[in-house]
Amino acid sequence: MTEAGTTPATRFRFAGGLIAGEVGLTLVEALLIVVPTLTLATPALRTSGEGFRVVALVATLIVVAWVRAGDLLRPVLAARAGKRAGRALTEGEIAATERVVRRAPFDVAATRFLLWSAATLYLATRLGSRGLLAWPSALGLACVGVLHASGGAAARLILWERRLERARRLVLPNFDALRAFAISYRRRLCQTAWAILAAAHAVNAALIAVFTQLSARQSGLLLALTVPALLAPMAVWYLSLRKRTAPIERYFDVVEDLDDTLARLTKLGATLVDEVVNYEDIYRLCYIRGPEGILIGLAQQLGQQTSRENPIERTH
Repeated sequence: MTEAGTTPATRFRFAGGLIAGEVGLTLVEALLIVVPTLTLATPALRTSGEGFRVVALVATLIVVAWVRAGDLLRPVLAARAGKRAGRALTEGEIAATERVVRRAPFDVAATRFLLWSAATLYLATRLGSRGLLAWPSALGLACVGVLHASGGAAARLILWERRLERARRLVLPNFDALRAFAISYRRRLCQTAWAILAAAHAVNAALIAVFTQLSARQSGLLLALTVPALLAPMAVWYLSLRKRTAPIERYFDVVEDLDDTLARLTKLGATLVDEVVNYEDIYRLCYIRGPEGILIGLAQQLGQQTSRENPIERTH
């Protein structure tokens, strides 16, 4: 047993979860992108010899991307180790951890999306321009690469955000989880929907390959045409989601002037539950009940919070 009751297994569980998730997602991405590519362009790849060069380059870049992702995580790993050892973190360590939590998921997901998309777009353009692959097949190959790579990027965003959010709850103040949820929950829904959309397109591609007698030209054109057919209902769903869920973001926001907010909400029919309390000169907290009985927690930040305890749970 190490200091502060941590074990090596606990210490490496965070990194191990990310590594396992990355390996699994990479295998799924390879399946979703390589199999349709082989279905549409196997003869052209054999003739041109481009397949081996692209595979070697993609494999090398994936390893480089993993190394870079590990380097991005160093501030979080250092902060976790310090926190578990009972050491107070410096302002620089807190800022570096917050920056990694905010930026690393998008950085890692964008890198992998660009890698897979560039590889398939290169193959489609190269083989099509040399006359080795019919342009309808090249178009289908490009659509498969971009759409499936974006689905993998969405799944990777979900994985990294969830793992880093757990690290954030250990290292950084816990109360802001309410605001983080309000800001990110709609994005999480969209990421999940986009990953499912890419999986649906992959299933459609597999069904076309297995149960039809279409040529590579016909299959490529059909796969390209199914992309806008999937995107149109996706856009309608997102607009509906944005309209119906916008009020939730207002319910979970931290206010700048609690007294002014209470005065305005009282005029609209809200009532204060109990009283406004001061939590360690860090937050002023209260609950209000809306006209329809919805209970809402409000907070005004007074200074820098250092405790990991949730102040709303403590004062309620």
